[in-house]
Amino acid sequence: MQQEPKTMAARVYEEIKADILSGVFPPGTHLVKRALAHKYGVSVPPVTEACLRLEIDGLVESSPMFGSFVIDVTPDTLEDELDLREALECQLARLFVRRASDHDKLSVRHAAAAVDEVAKHIAGGDMSKLGEMHKKHYEFHALIAKGSGTKLLSMHLHRLWQGRLQRNWSENAGVMCGQRPSHAELAEALAGSDQDRAETSMREHILQCGQIYINHGK
Repeated sequence: MQQEPKTMAARVYEEIKADILSGVFPPGTHLVKRALAHKYGVSVPPVTEACLRLEIDGLVESSPMFGSFVIDVTPDTLEDELDLREALECQLARLFVRRASDHDKLSVRHAAAAVDEVAKHIAGGDMSKLGEMHKKHYEFHALIAKGSGTKLLSMHLHRLWQGRLQRNWSENAGVMCGQRPSHAELAEALAGSDQDRAETSMREHILQCGQIYINHGK
């Protein structure tokens, strides 16, 4: 009996998260717990627990007076996010070169090629591949974090990427995919033995992508 609420909360968490990431609940949406409980066929407590987990993910913010809202994004928060991502992923790039196995490096190369291939389709107007793009893009950066061998930095990167995935469903996604720099070139730098080169390549990659998001995002 004690495990059932946790099971329901986990299910509701996944469903609300999917609806946030897909744009069903856009940034700024007020998440009314009773309405959500009705929508997902549960009582209010599992929804409350799910919202707490989504706060940890960085997708939801709560106020005692006003309730829970899907986090909105401003130009200032995009700039802050870019600074944080640069700090995290540049260090992860250095650690990846130092610690990753040959298998890790090969996996990153394959993942990079997959991202670039799907991006070409979307840039050409095939928006049916947008969901696949989000998945493969995140997997590429997650593989770098995994190969770095550091759990704490990887955890913070995961949280940061939740917000990025939340915005990738926007109508500007095709434009952004068309302008995004090559992931294969970044993977080549990561697969080498030069930590400085890997860090520089990652920094250039992030700053280029960041500028695209700032120009075409919210």
